[in-house]
Amino acid sequence: MTKERIEEAISKARAFQAEAIVGIGGGKAIDTAKCVTSELEVPLIAIPTSASTDAPTIAMAIIYNDRHEHEDVYYFSKNPDMVLIDSSVIAKAPVRFLVSGMGDALATAFEARTTMAMDSNNYICQESGSYRRTRTAEIIAEECLRTIMQNGRLAKLANENGIVTEPLEAVIEANTLMSGLGFENVGCAAAHCICNGLSSLPGGDNALHGEKVAFGVICQLLAEHAPVKEIEEVIQFNLSVGLPVTLKDMGIETNEETYEKIAGDPDRTEWQREPFYTNARIVADIVKCADELGKMYAGRASLDT
Repeated sequence: MTKERIEEAISKARAFQAEAIVGIGGGKAIDTAKCVTSELEVPLIAIPTSASTDAPTIAMAIIYNDRHEHEDVYYFSKNPDMVLIDSSVIAKAPVRFLVSGMGDALATAFEARTTMAMDSNNYICQESGSYRRTRTAEIIAEECLRTIMQNGRLAKLANENGIVTEPLEAVIEANTLMSGLGFENVGCAAAHCICNGLSSLPGGDNALHGEKVAFGVICQLLAEHAPVKEIEEVIQFNLSVGLPVTLKDMGIETNEETYEKIAGDPDRTEWQREPFYTNARIVADIVKCADELGKMYAGRASLDT
């Protein structure tokens, strides 16, 4: 979704004198609908056809350029007026989308813990300065993580067979609602910085948003010196549902230039929400370490099978 495409959609809606906007599809379609709604000041109904992101529930839109690189974030004064999800539609959507949504939702609790520790502001009404994070959102974020870890594998199985089960319902809720409420009312941290860095690479658009975030979670946990058991749990979960644990899993070439591009300029990103000093060299080394760790666990998994 580029700024040019958004302007086209706004012009068409204005010419039609639209009284409401219905956004149907994936994250980019719904984010475009948000931009149109904000400009026209009309209600928005979001109808996602996959559970790949929390885009249907949040008051922001991610903007890309023609090269599919992350370019900007638009913040809005209100969330969609209504979100309608047909679980039977999600059950028949490509499995990769649901799994990617799990990767995005997986980050919510880990990033919430970081922003809570730093007492960072959240993303509500960003244009007016935002507000202090909430304890309620922290609880939602933790429940999101628990739901994904407990139901993820069975939800994927249901999706693979095109059927609606309780685990699938739980993951749909976690991917779209819990993740959205959690991160928007607390904030993001290093995991999403890694995602944005990956998006800036040639071929970075080959991986879905949540897939890149899932790898970012591993990087964040390594950077924070999280307990080895916790890092192992995340890696094992990723392997069990098909989320990436290495750069190769996302079709990204591994070399020093790649690591440096992923790192970007930490002084200008949510790396500043992390409770430690960092710079581009440190982040590049973290990415390299996460990649090597992922290779190690992926190798062990292949031997076990």
